[in-house]
Amino acid sequence: MSYFGPPPALARVVPHAPAELRLHHPIAGALATAAFALGAACGGDGGDEVVGADVAHVAATVTCTATDGAVVRGDSPDGDLWLARGATTTVLTATGARHDLPWRIDDATALYPSSATAAAAIVGGEVWTLDDGAREFVPTPATLGAAAAVCGPPIAEHGTFIATAGGLLERSAGLWWRWSAPTAATGGGFDGARGLARVDGACAAPDDAVWLTTGDGALWRITRDRAEALPGPVDEVAIVPALGAAVRQGDALTIGPPWRGVGFTAGPVAHVASGGERLWVVAGGTTFVRAAGAWAIVDGLPAAPTRIWPDAGGGAWVEIGAQVCRATLAPAIRVDGLRPYEPRVASVAQLRVTPPAGVAEVAVERDGAAVASAPVVDGVAALADVELGDGGWHQLTIRAGGASRLLAYNLLQISDRSWATDVQPIFEASCAGGRCHGPSPGGGRVDLSTYEGWRQKASRVRERLLRGEMPPSGPPLDSATIDIVIDWIEGGMRP
Repeated sequence: MSYFGPPPALARVVPHAPAELRLHHPIAGALATAAFALGAACGGDGGDEVVGADVAHVAATVTCTATDGAVVRGDSPDGDLWLARGATTTVLTATGARHDLPWRIDDATALYPSSATAAAAIVGGEVWTLDDGAREFVPTPATLGAAAAVCGPPIAEHGTFIATAGGLLERSAGLWWRWSAPTAATGGGFDGARGLARVDGACAAPDDAVWLTTGDGALWRITRDRAEALPGPVDEVAIVPALGAAVRQGDALTIGPPWRGVGFTAGPVAHVASGGERLWVVAGGTTFVRAAGAWAIVDGLPAAPTRIWPDAGGGAWVEIGAQVCRATLAPAIRVDGLRPYEPRVASVAQLRVTPPAGVAEVAVERDGAAVASAPVVDGVAALADVELGDGGWHQLTIRAGGASRLLAYNLLQISDRSWATDVQPIFEASCAGGRCHGPSPGGGRVDLSTYEGWRQKASRVRERLLRGEMPPSGPPLDSATIDIVIDWIEGGMRP
């Protein structure tokens, strides 16, 4: 594994094994590599599945709007659809509101909205954030070449991935890390990364698999200990929680692993997309949806969509000719304060839940056990200090009247180290004094004699430790000591 420090400088490899870093990084050592083929004939153990016309039907509530020549650029996890018509940017919300934004997006080669007012964008091979009118550049390691795709908030401390011409980057603990793979089987590892599959705006479901496509059309499924490559061309990949992914190659659809082909008596598959615990498929001019393990035909659409943009609430925008239509299959519940499939450090969340109209109270369960409830006031239920449990994947169930919504998240393991017990003794032994970092340091050096000083400079301290630049003189810190400081920084920096 190789890694990058704060851009644009390239950090050199730390002088101890990557496994000792104890980062929240999915690759702890060398990746095993294997080629995999799709379909029941190549390792699938469930056989092929055929979806006929005798499946159930589900009625969609549909509202359509003319695009007036605008081009759909993306949608947020809450169903905010972004469109561009020249320099004009328009957002259609899931509730039917329409408003223009004060910046253009037609120069972006890719756009990834996170709300009705914020998005990440690829412009000229660079990563940018757009938020409330501000357009800001996000530095990434220039040595890896142009960025092609982003998954996750670009400025998040954990869990964001970027596909670049030179490979795959992950943001972890404030640093950019490069994922590497053996090149013998592929000729280039992850070089030429082109796209990243997303689910409700996130990079991975609870199986922790990241799905990466490369410029030659090949598909990688990457987990913490294995990277599997499927020769292209792969046309579409939709992450399906609890199942893996749905992969379209031409007019054929395969779901897994374990892999099985899925055919439709209605005709060949033309499009696949996922979101909100649902898989959407257009086959033979018919729109299908798979939810809770069962297929259904979607009724109410004026025609077969050319593209579907599902959201975390269970609904979707569909493109049909010169119009976009909002298709709602069930009452929507909006949740603010926790993103779907979010990798997070904080074990407590402040939730604001907007339920369907007429609901008086909202209740929250974690992994099936009740954890919070609150009345609905002015259309919103405020739930303070919702306990998210211990480290690992969890699932919240938000119940509002007869409606419910699932929200999975990954609580990263939090260290119990503290500054007073673990870090201050290291500082006093190796960093204290006027010639170093205080108290009262000389030569313009930063004062690190207090907890506040360490908190303010934690990212810089971490960078210099990993570069082997701290301390600059005297005996170097051994790997166990460096691990203690890194654990404290990544684990929440307790006093």
